[in-house]
Amino acid sequence: SIHLDVWIIEGAAQPFSFSYVYVPYNLGLQIPLAELRVKPVFRLVEEYCHIPIAETVHRISATTADEAMTRVLEVKKGEPLLLVYRNYYAVDTRPVELSVVYYDVKKLEYTIRLRRQVGPGKGKELAKDILERGIN
Repeated sequence: SIHLDVWIIEGAAQPFSFSYVYVPYNLGLQIPLAELRVKPVFRLVEEYCHIPIAETVHRISATTADEAMTRVLEVKKGEPLLLVYRNYYAVDTRPVELSVVYYDVKKLEYTIRLRRQVGPGKGKELAKDILERGIN
């Protein structure tokens, strides 16, 4: 695999997060390094390797800053950080990227919106029931 260190800077040039990104070696060779500052790696995989990303799995946990993160994120040792692992998969379920991101929690608001496709069957019946009775 190819390992890429990617800084994400937000606002007045203060570090917001630090990422380790891993892609399979054969894919990493196809991605121009200059593009890493412009687009997310998964977009580059799609664009330069012609592999559409079909699924992403996020694993989110808490951790604390070690010596390396104190320098990179300008936080004190032991301060809380949010740790996010993102696995990206192609249509054929092949893993094409692993992103490991450390976020400074003082500079982060993480919002997740999930929308469920409601179609024929129980999902539609559930939606009708909720509209008629309300959520209790």
